[in-house]
Amino acid sequence: MTEDTDDPIGAGASAALLRAVAGMAEVLPAGRHTTGVVETIVTGADLRTMNGLHPSPGASIADVLRAADSLDHREKWSIMSVESATTGAIRSAAAQFDAVTETTTTYVRALTAEAAARRDAELDVRAVTSRAVATDFEEVLGEAFGAGRSLGAPFVDDAVLASVGVKAVVAYRRGVPVATGMSIRDDLGFLGVFAIGVHPAARRQGIGAAVTAHVLDEGRRDGAHTAYLQSSADGLSVYRRLGFVPASDGITYWFPSDDLGGRRDGDSPA
Repeated sequence: MTEDTDDPIGAGASAALLRAVAGMAEVLPAGRHTTGVVETIVTGADLRTMNGLHPSPGASIADVLRAADSLDHREKWSIMSVESATTGAIRSAAAQFDAVTETTTTYVRALTAEAAARRDAELDVRAVTSRAVATDFEEVLGEAFGAGRSLGAPFVDDAVLASVGVKAVVAYRRGVPVATGMSIRDDLGFLGVFAIGVHPAARRQGIGAAVTAHVLDEGRRDGAHTAYLQSSADGLSVYRRLGFVPASDGITYWFPSDDLGGRRDGDSPA
């Protein structure tokens, strides 16, 4: 964490983010979610931060390594932990995989008023309620992040969209899909903002801010009290203008070495 805030709205936001990803893993056809002292979260998405292990503070090194043995090490995964809940045992278990550590900042915003963003009269924001719009979502999000359609597929899977509190949208300008957004509202009133992507040909026109504002306003009307998200450096200025501030508690990820697949030979799990 490079910044801190005394704003109490951030408490619980990072845990809500991990719950949201676990909820997707629970319903996705290629997903797997198991609870216990080490939670296993596998969405099948092509993102390390959406697959892996979420150890509880009471987990031992052996608990984490046993859970890791159940993963397909040919796929991208991570060990993930809310910063304030991270223990020495979790760090030691991650070290068994020569893991690269990254602590991310969760940004939060109280949903007490409408989001202030320039409204584009030509922007038509549509809910993903058909396969055609879902395909547009996959294509635009893939283009936005320099990836293929597979990046967006888990977000608009029918089972995910059928889950309570989940909404996905595509923004069109003059009939052309230009941006995406998704939200997951939980029963504690947190609104996760995900998959904000703008097609490269439509960037720097305020579209990302407009779509984010749309998602926030819908969430507020649906009863959410706090929105949270994580951001790349490129998008951070947009979210700051919309009122997001850094929470006091982020998420630490450990990304195992691609060269290992599993833990180092000869290392003890105890």
